[in-house]
Amino acid sequence: MLKLVATADIFSENFKAGTMAKLGFDYPALAKVNPRLIYLSHKGSCRALRNRTALDEVVQMMGGLAYMTGPKAGHSVRAAA
Repeated sequence: MLKLVATADIFSENFKAGTMAKLGFDYPALAKVNPRLIYLSHKGSCRALRNRTALDEVVQMMGGLAYMTGPKAGHSVRAAA
């Protein structure tokens, strides 16, 4: 991965807060390899819930979307993709 980062313009990740640091791939570590790197960190939950894993169904239920779309026979409650 570090070979890719060395030549990349942008790095994008969506892991739970702290995961990239544990793996050694947080911004400070990758910036040493490529100081011009743009590092994007997408989190599925708000700041108050940043330490929780954001699974699609959980986020839809927390936000009320699952209630609005309702259950579908034989399927989990979720919005159509």
